[in-house]
Amino acid sequence: MKKLKDKFFEIFISFLPLIYYFYSKTLRIRFFGNKNYFPDKIRKSENSIFCFWHSQIFPLIFTHRNKKIGVLVSRHRDGEIISKILKTFKFNVARGSFQKKGEIGFLTLRKFLKKGLNVAITPDGPRGPRWVFKEGAIFLSKETNKKIVLVGTGYSKFIEFKSWDKFKLPLPFSKVSIYISKPFNPENIDFSEKLTYYTLLAFEIIKNPKIKIKG
Repeated sequence: MKKLKDKFFEIFISFLPLIYYFYSKTLRIRFFGNKNYFPDKIRKSENSIFCFWHSQIFPLIFTHRNKKIGVLVSRHRDGEIISKILKTFKFNVARGSFQKKGEIGFLTLRKFLKKGLNVAITPDGPRGPRWVFKEGAIFLSKETNKKIVLVGTGYSKFIEFKSWDKFKLPLPFSKVSIYISKPFNPENIDFSEKLTYYTLLAFEIIKNPKIKIKG
């Protein structure tokens, strides 16, 4: 019975990237903020560390596909699912943790940055606390002298799951706004507050695209 379940799981995983791609094609996505780091220019800009909350990842795999961005994925089983999708869309995947400088996940991300790649991190992942910007991304920024770019995503219609991060799934054909900040140096900044601001701003932009933006 266990082998049968594992087989069904493998089949399900093999179809997920295709399902995700066509689902994401229905979304009406617009970018706001720092145009130098929009997906069409990302490989021409100085490589940086992109940070966004774990609950807001869904559209970003689609919008930033085929850019060879380095992404850290946990070693948990749900990480296998995400890893499969990421590799299909040409992301460079590092498995492990990055909360300490000596851990393999941290070292792999550092290697990606030194090669000139951008990296993407969910600073409250993989298990929370929700919307708390843990220090791994800040350590990485200081170690590599690379700036942090914050990314907020908002949806006109979505389902919110009862997971630790309150994961939000945009509904098909909904509007999606993605706000990309200017690059920040890591000193003396409350990144939890700033990333939360940009995330909530992305939801507000859907209602009012001409909203006044601070900072």
